[in-house]
Amino acid sequence: MKRFLSAATATIVLLVFSAAAQASSKAKVPHLAGSSANSNNTRFQPGNYSLKVHVMGQELSALMIEPQATIRLSQNIQVMDQLNKPVAATVSMNGQTAMISFAQPVKPDTILRVDLQNVQNPNALPNALFSVSSQVVGLESEIPLGTIQVVTHYGRL
Repeated sequence: MKRFLSAATATIVLLVFSAAAQASSKAKVPHLAGSSANSNNTRFQPGNYSLKVHVMGQELSALMIEPQATIRLSQNIQVMDQLNKPVAATVSMNGQTAMISFAQPVKPDTILRVDLQNVQNPNALPNALFSVSSQVVGLESEIPLGTIQVVTHYGRL
């Protein structure tokens, strides 16, 4: 009897977890899709980094990007879609957080490439971390998308 109850319990647990995994893989929410760095391997020159955001579910009205404490962003930020076409946006800085407000809401199933240009990395850190949040049309609060790591290639030949 104990074996039957153990097997039944294990089966139920597996079914619940597999259903939860399927539901999370079908979730339609904006998420981070990757990063890259244009490595110039020069310690004191500003770098250029790119972040990708996959817009899903609802339209986006804004993105907020906050670098780790030692990284300094400039206002020189460009946004492109998956067809490499510019996305109209205004960039404002609130301390070291960049607020990218889109002229028109970004439609779902769009992949945005956010090009961060002239980023100061004075300590030549080999990895730069950026916290990314979004604002969805119809909601006033920020939705954290996560933290993304950019491998800067500093110190590597």
